Amino acid sequence: MTFPQVAGEFETVTMIAQGYSIARFGDGELKMMDGFGYTRTNYKPVPGLTQELRRIVSLPHPKCLIGIPTMDPTGLKYEGWKRHRDRFTKFFREGDGNKYYSSLITRPDCGAWMETHEYYLHVCKIWEGYRRITVVSEPESKLLTHTRMLPGVDVTHVECPSYDAYEKIAFLQAAVIESRPQLALLSIGTTATVLAYRLAHHNIHAVDLGSIGGFLMRWRTGKPKPKTRDDYASERTNEPDTHK
Repeated sequence: MTFPQVAGEFETVTMIAQGYSIARFGDGELKMMDGFGYTRTNYKPVPGLTQELRRIVSLPHPKCLIGIPTMDPTGLKYEGWKRHRDRFTKFFREGDGNKYYSSLITRPDCGAWMETHEYYLHVCKIWEGYRRITVVSEPESKLLTHTRMLPGVDVTHVECPSYDAYEKIAFLQAAVIESRPQLALLSIGTTATVLAYRLAHHNIHAVDLGSIGGFLMRWRTGKPKPKTRDDYASERTNEPDTHK
């Protein structure tokens, strides 16, 4: 089985800025699709989440992009990602009828081309012109902090739990719909993948942006770039775990 072609990060963000939602799949989502649990579920399987993740791929929504790793050999973490290639092709394959986009749009440590002011400005086009934005995240989320700094934007915060967010997905979905946003930004781990897909069915532009908040705040405030892997990990602290 052949790993599919995947659009790069700039092309992916361009599509999102044009009004497409995105549901992103990484290693944690892959484990869940395979029927396993992960860290924040204490390795306990979550059958409902597994079924919904698989449904996104088998019944894609025309306005919700499917994001997976690019497996770009020029990427800074290619050696780490390529070991998952065969596992990904169990669910994502060349010729399966889907077009795939990059799930790494929130991970500047995976590609030097993302660790640029140009890419920061490109990401900011996602909310350009929007005046009502809902952020689903933990209270200390840097994505929420950044969004609240946008001029002239009415921001609604829907707080998510730190653990077992999928158990609350019906509440989170209802709260977003009730807030009637022009854009919903999601930072709730694996649950965001499913919630973005669900919200697309309600004609809500929903973007799973994970732990990109640290990157956004750094470029906004002019702080220096991280120098090491640990520095990048620290930048993502106080963001939700990616596997809940």
